[in-house]
Amino acid sequence: MKMEFDLTEELSPGIYEVELEQYKSRQWLNPDTEEAIDYLDFEFYPVGEEQIESIQYSCPKQPRGSRSKLARLVKSLLPGKMGKINLDDLLNRRMKAEVDLNERGYLAITRHWPLETPQTPQSGGAPSLDRSSGSNKSS
Repeated sequence: MKMEFDLTEELSPGIYEVELEQYKSRQWLNPDTEEAIDYLDFEFYPVGEEQIESIQYSCPKQPRGSRSKLARLVKSLLPGKMGKINLDDLLNRRMKAEVDLNERGYLAITRHWPLETPQTPQSGGAPSLDRSSGSNKSS
């Protein structure tokens, strides 16, 4: 069997318009407390880029709230929307995102905002930071 590897230029860190392609749920075991925590892993792709490299965003799965990491993501993908949101409604939605490498060397979203307000973080003040991007280690 012949196997090939394509050594091509990868997507560099920067600001991109990204589109949500899929999400999935997973459990993470906190090594300090041995508590199982449900997480959502979102997979974004840059719009208009030839590289087909996904960009990751992870956050704790919560059923409600307006200031959580998940809520900030929903507000960037569905600006102005309030009330109950079906997560499937987020699929194929776009937002602006600052992308950087996490500690494992994979692309992750470090901050994001709606397309309607370019270069202005969603909260209007401090950027919507993904302070734990990549720090959610799967067991």
